[in-house]
Amino acid sequence: MNTTSIRQRVKRAIIYASAITMLVFLLVMGFDRLDRMDTMMKKKSTYIANLVQTSLPIPVWNMDDKSTNDILDAVFLDTDVVYIAVMEEGQRLEHRVQEKYSAKDFAYFENSRSFTAVSTMILYDDKTIATVNIAISNKRLKTEIYKDMGYIFVLTLLLIVVITSRMFVTMRSSIFTPLKELEDAVTLISDGNLNEPIAKRSDDEIGRLGDACESMRESIKTLICELSDANEGLEEKVKARTIALENAHQSIKSSIEYASLIQGALIPEEALFRQYFSDFFALWLPKDVVGGDIYLFNTLGNPDECLLMVIDCTGHGVAGAFVTMLVKAIEQQIIEDIIHRKESVSPAKVLLIFNQTMKHLLKQNDKNAVSNAGFDGGIVYFNKKEGVIKFAGAETSLCYIEDGVFKTIKGSRHSVGYKRSDPDFEFNEYTFKAKKGMRLYLSTDGYLDQSGGEKGFCLGRKKFQQAIESIQHEPMHKHQALLISALESHQGEYERNDDVAVVGLEV
Repeated sequence: MNTTSIRQRVKRAIIYASAITMLVFLLVMGFDRLDRMDTMMKKKSTYIANLVQTSLPIPVWNMDDKSTNDILDAVFLDTDVVYIAVMEEGQRLEHRVQEKYSAKDFAYFENSRSFTAVSTMILYDDKTIATVNIAISNKRLKTEIYKDMGYIFVLTLLLIVVITSRMFVTMRSSIFTPLKELEDAVTLISDGNLNEPIAKRSDDEIGRLGDACESMRESIKTLICELSDANEGLEEKVKARTIALENAHQSIKSSIEYASLIQGALIPEEALFRQYFSDFFALWLPKDVVGGDIYLFNTLGNPDECLLMVIDCTGHGVAGAFVTMLVKAIEQQIIEDIIHRKESVSPAKVLLIFNQTMKHLLKQNDKNAVSNAGFDGGIVYFNKKEGVIKFAGAETSLCYIEDGVFKTIKGSRHSVGYKRSDPDFEFNEYTFKAKKGMRLYLSTDGYLDQSGGEKGFCLGRKKFQQAIESIQHEPMHKHQALLISALESHQGEYERNDDVAVVGLEV
């Protein structure tokens, strides 16, 4: 950013312009003087050549050496003539040369810019009888030209100094001083002093700028007065609205907390798990007060069969909680039908019924429907008497440890509900024998997708497996605290991404 003042920039511009003007002027004058010097020297050389052509023909023809020498002496009296020679058939008859050039021939003078060299023929009866070579020095004329240019330079410089000084005086009084006063006035306005009017000094652009600043000062002053009037009583209004907002917030908070109590009531009691499994744990951590993850556990009308569902509904918070209530309602209807029909339980069929029912209730069979809700989840059926386990998953896998080996059964690549889901999709179902000591794990993606570590990557299935394997020798009921510790260690300073639900069962 350029911080120099306008005065400095104008001063610098004038100095640059003056210097360039002087340089151009001297160059033009120099070339003009040199051209004039060439013209004058040519005229002088032509004059001397004409004089010689007129005076020498008869003496040279008559071989009158005395007259020839007299003529040469007369020409040589001109101090600018440094060389003159009469040549006949290449032989030098007579010549004159200044002492310091005595060793130089005519070719030297012809090739030097310090001299004007001319050759002229001596004619007698229209016949060439001799040639005269003349060299004239340019030194005296150059010296005079340089003196003239020096005088002109000094006079021009004085003139530029006088004009520039006058320009600075005029600009200071008409531009710089008014601008400085205007700057000081605007600074006062920016500092909050609106009581000092801006005086008008002229009718030019600066004067009009001052008028605009004065109008701005008056407008700001008026606006502040109006705002001051408008703000009277605003504090009371803000307090009243703050109290109203706090009341509304408290009401909403109370409603959500009550909703949390209702959602918490859906969580199965621990006693139900102990009727079927030797040990278990359930980790349920909503991201907000309420969440979209839930796990459901039901007996099927007898002490041998049970059904576990771990569900990850659309969204989290209040929106997700609403979907969990819908899922619970559908689940109750499905359990009643299973008990009433007394037919073989199929987790895959349960997912199919969920899929069709949710699409119907939420009117999602139409692709243009406003609603687009559903869930991912896994269902485990356990028959304690027969020692049979069945599993079906919607974008959810079942992990289990058998004989100390961690294994995974992947669920179907299809969600439940949603506008784009296929209502007739058949989920894969897996059946296997239950062994004493076998441990089963169902988890929503909230645990697996939690960001953390040095680079903020997801925890992922591999680290989840490592966490399970590292604690597999611990009692199952201690896994909840151990898995929370592993999650928080990975999460670090990052925020919680999603709701978390993990359920573990030991046969």
